Amino acid sequence: MSLQLPTEEQLAISHGIAAFLAANFPLARFRSLHTPDKETWQEFARMGVIGISLPQHDGGMGLSWVDEVLACREAGRYLVSPALVGSILAAHVAARAGRGEVCAALLAGESSAGISMGYAPSEIRVIDNGDLFLLVEAQRVRLVESAATQLRALACIDETVRLSATHLPAVELGCVADKELVFAAQLLAAVFPGTSRSGASILMAMALGVARPRATEFSFLLGIPTLMAAGALKIVSELKEHGTGGEDWGMLALGTVVSAVTAFLVVKWLLRFVLSHTFNGFGWYRIALGLVLFALAFGAR
Repeated sequence: MSLQLPTEEQLAISHGIAAFLAANFPLARFRSLHTPDKETWQEFARMGVIGISLPQHDGGMGLSWVDEVLACREAGRYLVSPALVGSILAAHVAARAGRGEVCAALLAGESSAGISMGYAPSEIRVIDNGDLFLLVEAQRVRLVESAATQLRALACIDETVRLSATHLPAVELGCVADKELVFAAQLLAAVFPGTSRSGASILMAMALGVARPRATEFSFLLGIPTLMAAGALKIVSELKEHGTGGEDWGMLALGTVVSAVTAFLVVKWLLRFVLSHTFNGFGWYRIALGLVLFALAFGAR
């Protein structure tokens, strides 16, 4: 049996991680039960630790499992949260599942994933859950959004670790009746001028128990056929009324490409944003704006 010893390059990576942990995750923090803040976690993630063995085309460093083991060894020496291992595994699961925005948020340290373990036939315990947690089942590994479950905090002997309990998740848009209700919400929004169709469908999906990121993604996917149909109807109407000479088709094509690229970038950013942010700010903005417009309307009379 031959043993593969770490190379000098792998040891250099390990020593670099150890130096960062010694400065930002000192063992003395346990005397005051101090938990490193989110900025420190993001800085740690930017070192590439979360995606150290993830392929480069998925946003990782593309190194070997040996580098990953050495990184986790150093993290274990400084008793770093189990969310590190959870986030490393979650990044692999998200990449394999084609959820690039979830993987990118994990790699950037904008979100983290806890680890769950079975406790009872219908209950699980989650250690250091973040926006996500891993649920290991007999035939598959699921990446669950914490917002889709009813997590309740539990007392833990180790006060530096967050322990939660929940029942087996998760709610998804798997029922035809649920989808029809979301469609109905978008149609209802069309009846009232100024009402956001995407906002109405997101709120309806969340009311049905769908997690915020999944509801947002579904809402924008729902808008694609609507926008394409509206655009096609407009083009057909113009062709019938003015023929092919009434439009600058080059500018129309350019505008379509620019708007499509811009929409893609904005939606991609928004999907990453809602992983760790709520819609509360937007709700208060709409209430304040509505009150201002209401006052202006009545003040003008």
